[in-house]
Amino acid sequence: MDRWDETTRPVASARPASSCSGQVAGWPAATRPPLSQAPLVSTTMESPGYVLSAKIREFFKYTGILVHRYPAPFFWIPVFLTVFSAIGLLLFKEENRIWYLYSPSGAASHYEHSVANEFFNDRGGKFWLEIAITTRDMGNLLRENYFDEVEALASYLQYNFTTDCLIGDGETKCAFAELCSGSSCSENQVIPLFNLIYRNASSRLHPNFRLTYPTMHLYNDEYYVAEHFAGVEIDKNTNVISSVKVVVLYFRTDRQNEENAKNLQRWESSIFDYVEQFQHPVLNITCNSDALIAREVRKNGLACLPYFGISVTLVYCFILITNRREHFRFGHSVCMGFLGIAGPLMAVGTTFCLLFLFGIPFNSITLVMPFLIIGVGSDDVFIIIHAMRKTNKKMSLEDQIAETMEEAGPSITVTSVTNILSFGIGVLTPTPAISLFCLYTCVGLAVDFVYQLTFFVAALVYEEMRISNTEKPAIVNVVVNQKEMVSAKLSVRSVHPADPNGIVSKYCKLLESVTIRLALLVVLVIYWATSIYGCLKMEIRMDSTKLVMKESSLHNVVYVYENFLWKEGQLVMVFVNSPPDLSLEVNQRRMLGLVSEFESLPYSMGRNSTSFWLRSFLYQSTLYHTKEGFYSLLDRWLKDSENSGWRWNDMIRLKRDVNGMVVGVDK
Repeated sequence: MDRWDETTRPVASARPASSCSGQVAGWPAATRPPLSQAPLVSTTMESPGYVLSAKIREFFKYTGILVHRYPAPFFWIPVFLTVFSAIGLLLFKEENRIWYLYSPSGAASHYEHSVANEFFNDRGGKFWLEIAITTRDMGNLLRENYFDEVEALASYLQYNFTTDCLIGDGETKCAFAELCSGSSCSENQVIPLFNLIYRNASSRLHPNFRLTYPTMHLYNDEYYVAEHFAGVEIDKNTNVISSVKVVVLYFRTDRQNEENAKNLQRWESSIFDYVEQFQHPVLNITCNSDALIAREVRKNGLACLPYFGISVTLVYCFILITNRREHFRFGHSVCMGFLGIAGPLMAVGTTFCLLFLFGIPFNSITLVMPFLIIGVGSDDVFIIIHAMRKTNKKMSLEDQIAETMEEAGPSITVTSVTNILSFGIGVLTPTPAISLFCLYTCVGLAVDFVYQLTFFVAALVYEEMRISNTEKPAIVNVVVNQKEMVSAKLSVRSVHPADPNGIVSKYCKLLESVTIRLALLVVLVIYWATSIYGCLKMEIRMDSTKLVMKESSLHNVVYVYENFLWKEGQLVMVFVNSPPDLSLEVNQRRMLGLVSEFESLPYSMGRNSTSFWLRSFLYQSTLYHTKEGFYSLLDRWLKDSENSGWRWNDMIRLKRDVNGMVVGVDK
């Protein structure tokens, strides 16, 4: 009998071996034709998807063999990587600035902030904190004795409210008045000035004291009070302020240096505690600052941590219960539940620490990521355990692990890759908060994918080895236990087709119905139309209250600002970084003309709402009766506390020569 080559032997099949010969493959040995006369077997060209799927299954099969033969590196490398990545905690950096996180990176606000920071950073950057004062009944603060209480509170916070400060090598108590610098130290001076004049009825109507709104006039100087007063009512007969519902105290100064910046931070933290515990018979106060908003947003993020612990516990219990079988030992179920939850937890820790190590900032919204990783990771655990349960227990452990990886690997890969790509695309979004969240989640999913196919599978190998080593040999002539027989039956992969009368089969037959498919199409179209309509009608409103807890004090702040301060208008600062030579009259007129253009814009409150140092300087320079040059007189005026020129130091930067003489205005 001739020997047939394996590559040309006809394969027994119900299909014709060749459409030309019309013969059925697989001849009896007696009628087998000679090799030279054997018809060629036609091979159908596999699709690229089929080839790729086969290669992926083969890859995971050999990966399973490799993990079984060398489980130690696959188990311990993820563990050591998780431990060593903790170095990233040393580079932890938090980012909770609302204006930065929730506006596109190319938004005008980012550029505007950079311009403002460039202006103020020459003095260490700007520190600011605002305290809004209202009555407990939200009434008029100009009632008898009420404004006296406001003035007393403003003085206390400015001069007498102290905190521990580190100055040099020693620790001492310091107030804001000792930490601030320049003209900003007296920003709240308008409060006692206004109260002094308002309490005296004759002074209130004096021509040199005009308590008008939004600008108050005292002799030859102007004070913009709209920044401090809100909910204002004007006496129609005298045009004088008659009612004020909100008074805002501003604590703004230059940070100057690192030591002073830390002391300001301590003072600010003490103010937060003071405001939270504030009790007064007639007054209420609320506080607002970047640090407070960041703290409340952080508090909101950390509030989900207890729920994460609950989630981990529930997922562990779910794995424990679903993995529990009568023929499985309880210790095995406990161990698999622990190992199943350990992989995702390691992935979460590795992700955070590695991204910290690469300088990626942390944001409280990223604390949602661990919940996603736990969910996806536990799903992978179910797939692997289910695939392992279906293997034939009569096979060697190596073959069982290889078959498990061959079946579970592609399934886990498909879900993981699609999730990673989805969040990877989200990294490209221009909004930093969304981009950061997607980056953390994308990396977390990738790390979890690797850990599940290495750490968990290696742990599964060790657990199966442990069970095999602890099993006692069967005793001869002892009747086989019924549970062991059930276990043996369940261990063998079923080769029977699914029940044709089962739920899945009936569901598939139902989907074959044209009527059902048309009905589903109609439902889908209605769903799409409703979604599009909802998106078009959706009101977009983004404020800090959406990012903090319900009991946060920021809700009170937003209420006061929305109903009083922002109703009156908002302050706009204009930076001129390349001013012309202002010693020339033509350039002075150009600058004043630029200001007039802003004042004539729609919704502007006009000239009375504008504070501009050049107007005050040109008006008061005639009082000096000197022949000094423009810039030398400007330098002198900015140092003059009697004529209030010093108030403008914060809004101008002078250009000096090597001798310290003023030669121009820098910005």
